[in-house]
Amino acid sequence: MNNLDTFVQKMYELQYSDKELNYTPEQLKQIALETGLSESEWNNSQIQLQNHVKNGREHLYAKNWDYAITEFEQAINLNPFSAENNFSLALAHFDKWKAEDDFYALGNAQKFADKSLKLKAGYSPAIQLLSKIKNSSKQSKKKNTKRNKTILIGAVGAIVLFFIIILSSYVSINNKAVGMNEDVASKWAQVENVYQRRADLIPQLIETVEAAANYEKKTLSMVVEARNNANALNIDASQLTDEQIKDFQNKQDELSVALKLFLTQSKDYPELQAVKGYRDLQAQIEGTENRISVERRRFNEQVKVYNSYIKKFPQSLFGFDDKGYFQQTGNKN
Repeated sequence: MNNLDTFVQKMYELQYSDKELNYTPEQLKQIALETGLSESEWNNSQIQLQNHVKNGREHLYAKNWDYAITEFEQAINLNPFSAENNFSLALAHFDKWKAEDDFYALGNAQKFADKSLKLKAGYSPAIQLLSKIKNSSKQSKKKNTKRNKTILIGAVGAIVLFFIIILSSYVSINNKAVGMNEDVASKWAQVENVYQRRADLIPQLIETVEAAANYEKKTLSMVVEARNNANALNIDASQLTDEQIKDFQNKQDELSVALKLFLTQSKDYPELQAVKGYRDLQAQIEGTENRISVERRRFNEQVKVYNSYIKKFPQSLFGFDDKGYFQQTGNKN
């Protein structure tokens, strides 16, 4: 740190520690010499001070507010106890506020105008500037209040618009998901229909077999029991979870196995094969088995469409539950 920097540092200390806040140029010179400045360095500092003041006024006249502020700040660094220089800095900030509506600049104008008046009681330019600042502050507050209201209204409007968009998106997404869910339910109804069709054929099949041949009772009982178990299972069509689908499939597959065994063993009974009613029922059951495979495949395809849709963003944010699938098994259904 050179001697001039030491002097500037001393000026800062005096500003914020000394209650007098008013030193004559002679007193400042004495302080400068005590901090280590030579006579020539002091003189040079005063030349610099005057140059900063001159440049500041020129920039002020040219409406270069930021440059003017910088020059006057440099001048105050060298002599913070000049009422005139503090007033000039206040004026530069005030003019910047008028030109740029910079509320921060208006606060600085107030600060340095007050300081100028403290340094020089009754200093007319500072009094006049403070009066202008007071009036301008009221106008600025009104303007800021109006601007804040406008910003608030805009913010509220933006928030309302945001929620409208979110609500509209949710309604659109929800409606589409509901439609897809209905498609899944429709395909499920078809699955239940073909399974029920098969179940309805079994009593006729049993009756025909018992009337036409002395068929093995154990196999007949297995078919009847499997049918009863399948019919006893109630599925909530609004849920169709993996667990529900799995339970349903297991029960129906047990019936499929029993029927397959029944039809295979029936080939050992020529008198049964000769009954036209039996052959018709056998053909219907086999056709129903093929239809079951078709409807299960269609159901799985529709579930895949639904599950893929609800798992994509932003649908995934809304907590839709996915549906279960029929799984591939070793039984051909």
